[in-house]
Amino acid sequence: MRDRRFGCPRAINRGGGVAAALWMFLFAFHASPRVAQAQMYTFNGNDIGWNRYDPLSQFNAAATFSFPAGGGYEIHAAGSPNVSQLGPGRAGSVYPVTYTSQFQVSIDIPAFASFDQAFGLLTRITNPGLGTTDGYALTYTTSDNALNLSKITNEAPSGLGASSTATLLTNTSTAFHLVFTANGSNLSGQIFSLSDLTTPLATVSATDSTYSSGYTGLVVYDNGTGANGADATFQNFDAFSTAVPEPGAACIFLAMLACRRRGRLQVVC
Repeated sequence: MRDRRFGCPRAINRGGGVAAALWMFLFAFHASPRVAQAQMYTFNGNDIGWNRYDPLSQFNAAATFSFPAGGGYEIHAAGSPNVSQLGPGRAGSVYPVTYTSQFQVSIDIPAFASFDQAFGLLTRITNPGLGTTDGYALTYTTSDNALNLSKITNEAPSGLGASSTATLLTNTSTAFHLVFTANGSNLSGQIFSLSDLTTPLATVSATDSTYSSGYTGLVVYDNGTGANGADATFQNFDAFSTAVPEPGAACIFLAMLACRRRGRLQVVC
């Protein structure tokens, strides 16, 4: 799952003219709206670049964002002070880079609290905030041991599809990996054990065209009484566009760096 190497031509050239031509090509490639985007984040002691999503903080129910000694990004949502008016305890963090038609987002979840909750990935998120968040979510729920794909409208989730996992997950026995894939209106999610990234424990899919673009992120959500809160730890966030225009683009970018550093091109992929 982690190995996403593109097919690259073997290129070994040393002429200045080749380097100049590559610069011109790369400028055109970079300017194209079809350029693939990619973000990776290990949460090594900080969440710099992320926007924390804490809708109940103004009601004395602030979430806690921390970085455990073993690594990762722990998000703990406090219980809601008034479930009927404010909704359940919830919190998250949003990475403010927009993805549109074709992309994939994944995250490792090494630990989570055992009480009734849902947690996972946010995608195509817009207007994050109290009563305003729109987008999609791929979450695991502890109460029914299910992988869920949901549409979020003004912070309210509605189910698009669900699938029970093949293995019961607990906060001590199974660290796992979530993958959300979008291809236009075709949405899908998978959950894997970190010990086996080849065979999904569950897969869910749906077709929905409500949201076409937005940010990605993480979420925890009290799925029980709403007053208990929610807690999960996230690691190794990875998001990238799957709409790659040329198969050799990744190698040519590396070639550009080689030209700058050594005055010549010598890249083998």
